[in-house]
Amino acid sequence: MAAIATTHARTDWMTNQPNMAERTDNDSLVIGTYTATVHLDSTDNNALLRSHYNLNQVLQTNQQEQDNTPINFSPYYDHEHLIQHLAQPTNNVKFKILSLNCQSLNAKFDQLMILIAQLNHNYVIFDAICLQETWIKESELPPVFNIKGYQAIHQARHCSGHGGLLIFLKDSYKFKIIPFEKSAVWESQFINIDFENGNKDSLLVGNIYRPPHKVKDDLDLFSNQFTRNLLQCSKYKNIAIAGDFNINLLDVNSTTSPAAHDFPSSIISNDFLPKITLPTRISESSSTLIDNFFCKLKNDSTSSGVVIHKISDHQAYFTCLPIRSNKIHNIEKIKMRRVSQESIIAIGNDIRNATGRLDLSIETDPNVNYEHSWKLSMTQCPNIFQSRKSNSTGIT
Repeated sequence: MAAIATTHARTDWMTNQPNMAERTDNDSLVIGTYTATVHLDSTDNNALLRSHYNLNQVLQTNQQEQDNTPINFSPYYDHEHLIQHLAQPTNNVKFKILSLNCQSLNAKFDQLMILIAQLNHNYVIFDAICLQETWIKESELPPVFNIKGYQAIHQARHCSGHGGLLIFLKDSYKFKIIPFEKSAVWESQFINIDFENGNKDSLLVGNIYRPPHKVKDDLDLFSNQFTRNLLQCSKYKNIAIAGDFNINLLDVNSTTSPAAHDFPSSIISNDFLPKITLPTRISESSSTLIDNFFCKLKNDSTSSGVVIHKISDHQAYFTCLPIRSNKIHNIEKIKMRRVSQESIIAIGNDIRNATGRLDLSIETDPNVNYEHSWKLSMTQCPNIFQSRKSNSTGIT
């Protein structure tokens, strides 16, 4: 587990908007004149960030905000605690989505694969992985970026050289691409996932990237078009929209950033709730909450968080949705053998006896001896070790 060092917090106490954050070499999060030791993955030790540095607190200070619907706090998780959290029975059966602005898939793919492999090794499997800023211009995803066990839903960049969207979806799911309004100032892709075995619910997953244009006309156009998309989504019962929106939700009270106020207001007024409450992009000079999940669900008992594991300038973040297909897949028969002290001694004696029959002269082809030893192990092991079969199942 990575140690989390002393944390400093500097906050604008009038609006509860943090104005400085940075990282240290040992994965500490530094946030400004307020000093404390904070383990970002711990719910109890997240008290500092929960009180002064998260979206819930900012929304509570907004006197014009009429909707008092609580937004669950989304802690930071290091690798160890991420696995512990996601492997819990209550989360392991949920539909899990990971999202990340990767800032070039070509440059970050190996790091992403390492993270996925580490999680899979600990039986933590994301059902969907949403990526923004793939930077891929080709209409077809290069085969080198395929992930075993996932189907890739790729959309080439079109509104920016740093655009490009990609959803990796577990290959046990069936999906349909849903066409939405296409824009010249932002990118989006939507898929509807159908669940089988009696689960009539479906899940609409959206993946969004809005380049960091600060021109007011572009912001207004995005807000209007995105709101129309939300209205178009209204016929779906369960919706989760991930993405990099490049609008800092922690600026909701800022008089200099009306878009930061209008955007979350339009989200919430359409019955969507943000799931990420802590900054997702942290540098030496700023910390912003520009990445998020916006969800509208029949059952809103979600669990979300931000991953400390650094892949790009953006932190990865996740949500666990209370939706599942109850589908058992990839059933395999695994042959197992009971090993006892007697069986180990028996095979050792057989190997010693067989060694005397090997031709160990220097002129002998070593492949002949290898073949003889291999045949011995294949014939003797089944006779000495008692075998049995076990089911290996995966549940989506």
